[in-house]
Amino acid sequence: MLFTKNLNLIGTAAILLLLVSCSKSNSQSNCSSCPDSNSSGIQFQSLSEHTINAEALSKWISDSENNTIQEIISQPEKFELQIRYSRRSTMDDTEFEDYHFSYAPKDEKHYFYPASTVKLPATIFALEKLNEFENVNRNTPFLVQGDTLPISVSRSIEQIFAVSDNKANNLLFELLGTDYYNRRFIELGFENSRISHRLSTANSAEQTTLPIYFFENTDTIFSIASQTNAPIRKLDLLGVEKGISYIDDNGERKEGSFDFSLKNWYDLKDQMQTIKRLIHSELYEENMRFKINDEQRVFLIETMAKTPKDLGYDQSTYFDSYVKFLVFGDQKQINKPFIKIHNKVGLAYGTLTDTAYIVDEENDIDFFLSVTLLVNKNEQFNDGLYEYDELGIPFMAALGKRFLGFEKNLKQN
Repeated sequence: MLFTKNLNLIGTAAILLLLVSCSKSNSQSNCSSCPDSNSSGIQFQSLSEHTINAEALSKWISDSENNTIQEIISQPEKFELQIRYSRRSTMDDTEFEDYHFSYAPKDEKHYFYPASTVKLPATIFALEKLNEFENVNRNTPFLVQGDTLPISVSRSIEQIFAVSDNKANNLLFELLGTDYYNRRFIELGFENSRISHRLSTANSAEQTTLPIYFFENTDTIFSIASQTNAPIRKLDLLGVEKGISYIDDNGERKEGSFDFSLKNWYDLKDQMQTIKRLIHSELYEENMRFKINDEQRVFLIETMAKTPKDLGYDQSTYFDSYVKFLVFGDQKQINKPFIKIHNKVGLAYGTLTDTAYIVDEENDIDFFLSVTLLVNKNEQFNDGLYEYDELGIPFMAALGKRFLGFEKNLKQN
């Protein structure tokens, strides 16, 4: 299957060619993949043994002629840009090389609002939770107290990945509660992340979950009582207060920063680790893997790559790239079906995030890419005025294409 295959080893010849070509005079301007210590633009960090590749990657992205890429990378602090990239090792294709860029100083944790990316762990943890019970599975209908239409965990997951449905996420939140999320984050080593609230609903921060009833035909076969979760503490992170003003819940403009300290927090490193552990669980120790079976894992991975039309949504509203920012965000139709993107996006308060496993079947390429940035020109939060369509999403699409180009360039060399 696509997500478990190993690519043919990208031989050391590719790196040797890269090094030889880059050792030539700096006056040779046609070396588009050479590192250049004098070049401007972003600089990726990596382990010392991957320094040459990090330099080559930095120059490759910095040399892009795309206007949106240049605008963002020339002012990474303004746009709070962070990028994480993990590719198959040039020496051993069962291992991965990790690269990252952040506008923030090294070792400092800067907050960004994760928005709907928190739905990714919700889907995984919901399946884990089901595995604790007998006589129910991901297809068993359930009903949250107060609702009238039963739904299954499977359908909730499909809605989350197809159109990033908030209601579906909140149903899984009732199943889990913040204590479950945050305990599992700690057990998995995701200590930079925490879940504190539901999404886009009036009772978002209520810490007592609602009772849940599972059905077989019309009979209740299992129920989960309401649970009161631990109080949420304020985050102590740089950048947790943003902007110069905000619109409050009454629609009034308030001077001063918008406080995110009680909001969800899902660090970009943890986001990438989530997808990597899902796709390549064999790379991790047993206690660092998700507590799901092979069938559930395959279901999740396949669902992540599906488009809205694959799951029955109206294409006029929910076009192919509706929740595919990287690579395809600048076009409604996906015209390269050989490129599969298993991902989860988030978009709110001017912040766009996409964490993806990208597979190019035609060119035998796969890699992981996580990107987040803020587009909020007026520095006012909660007013709905953000530069998503004109800047944020075009940047995501162009950057995804640029990383694909980097991978193709290495293979061709």
